[in-house]
Amino acid sequence: MTQAICRGDAEAAAGCFAETGVYHDGFYGEFKGRAAIADMVRRHFHGDASDFSSEGRRAGFSGICKVRLKDGLIERYEEIFERAQVLARLGFADERILKSVRKWAGV
Repeated sequence: MTQAICRGDAEAAAGCFAETGVYHDGFYGEFKGRAAIADMVRRHFHGDASDFSSEGRRAGFSGICKVRLKDGLIERYEEIFERAQVLARLGFADERILKSVRKWAGV
């Protein structure tokens, strides 16, 4: 899945998931089903950045992912990491970071 995402092969990435699989992205939210997952890879991952670089900046971060498999396919994938720190490293304005933190916190 990761290799397919990095090379921009949305269909191959989505093909790693069960038909009704879920990809919960730490930034973009939840996408259910292969078509939605493929669209997420195309539109968000490779539409918002090029080679996973944003305006010439790269930011690494620590976190974990949880994966639930069924019959050799991903049934659910979700990420847990500190989002605000990454946005700050990428140069996002403080107001935008705060808006994102409030949204993720549900307030």
